[in-house]
Amino acid sequence: MAEPTIRWACITRILELLREREELANVSITPGYAGDEAGTECIWVDDVDGDMNVPVMRGPDAPVTYDDTFRLPIEIKVVADGKDHDETRARLAEIEATVIEVIARRSQLGALPGVISARITEARESSGEIRAVGTLAFAEVVTTVHYRINP
Repeated sequence: MAEPTIRWACITRILELLREREELANVSITPGYAGDEAGTECIWVDDVDGDMNVPVMRGPDAPVTYDDTFRLPIEIKVVADGKDHDETRARLAEIEATVIEVIARRSQLGALPGVISARITEARESSGEIRAVGTLAFAEVVTTVHYRINP
């Protein structure tokens, strides 16, 4: 049986640490978007993509080097019925700050076998008002991970 990928190991490490945070107790935290079941505050991992480099032009007994640099986007959504734009953006900022703190200070992604580097490389926010649901705000925090295994 194949072992879980380094990508999945990074996802599970971050999500487990986020679930432990008291300030996120009422936030839905899932490895993929939960749709309508996500609730009014949710965190999920979006499409993980990147550059994988595995040489295939080699002798049959030569070792294979796996080199993978990937983006791990953590998405945050806050829907605030009856709250104004400022209150919604403030709650989004609180959740986003917690996500950044967990990734930067607690995740220790660099301690995973084969991880050469891991760093937050992007962050963005957007918001708008939808009459049917109230104020809607999104944020994204992207961590870029570089992983290499030389057997």
